[in-house]
Amino acid sequence: MSSVNNPAIDTVSVNGQMGASVSPADRGLAYGDGVFETLRVRDGMVPLWQYHRERLISGCQRLGIPLDASLMELWVNELLTAHKQDGQLHATLKIIVTRGAGGRGYGIDPHMPPTVVCQLHSALPLTDHSTALYLCQQPLARSTMLAGLKHLNRLENVLLKAECQQAGFDDGLVTDSQFIIETVSSNVFFERDGELYTPELNECGVAGVMRRFILEELAHESGIKVHVEPIHKDQLHSFSSAICCNSLRGIVVVEKVMINRDRALVNFSDSKTIHRLLSSLKASRFCI
Repeated sequence: MSSVNNPAIDTVSVNGQMGASVSPADRGLAYGDGVFETLRVRDGMVPLWQYHRERLISGCQRLGIPLDASLMELWVNELLTAHKQDGQLHATLKIIVTRGAGGRGYGIDPHMPPTVVCQLHSALPLTDHSTALYLCQQPLARSTMLAGLKHLNRLENVLLKAECQQAGFDDGLVTDSQFIIETVSSNVFFERDGELYTPELNECGVAGVMRRFILEELAHESGIKVHVEPIHKDQLHSFSSAICCNSLRGIVVVEKVMINRDRALVNFSDSKTIHRLLSSLKASRFCI
């Protein structure tokens, strides 16, 4: 994986203050009490900003964090504007919202002001057009309270990434022990007979922004029918092609799912359906 060659612009703002730091008493640090978004910035703009904004607000509402969305958006715009060079800025933006800095214990102070951290990184990840996924052995825990949320407690993902790295892979296919959910850092879609299938995320997993973009826009524009339903891991062999996707890398074709470095569980083939989807992405606001 490589990155766009930009001048070093790694910058952090905390509640709108450039270069400020987060309190050691912050509940995001102590408990993972918060949500976050990781966004692609092209030419100083965030192509899927509305989807990210809506998910961030929805996540805060589900956790009962009183985010001032207008103020958050102001701080984001100030950070991006400060680093535009002739209107050009290609970077990765991360927005973290925590419940704020408070005392000991799990109890919530409803009057506590949240902490909003904006991180701008010069690295905009790129990736190959295709990848192989490792079939992770560690399962995701089911939790209807947290399903779909991009919450700060990503310890499961840290351990899953470590499992992938130990096996020699960059990413892996993750299940809840029975059903396919996602990859360590992306959502997944499978194709059969010209139609797409993506896992239902009612009990675990992250409802990704690129996943939503595909479901609500790209698939419709491409004339592709999409099914959102539980997908058992034993069904993998029934699909002919697959992709993984997130809001930084876009869409990546999955060539195979591997049990180890030398043994493939399933090999996927080229697909006209996936090519139509990729063409729609290339012509969309995400890439232009």
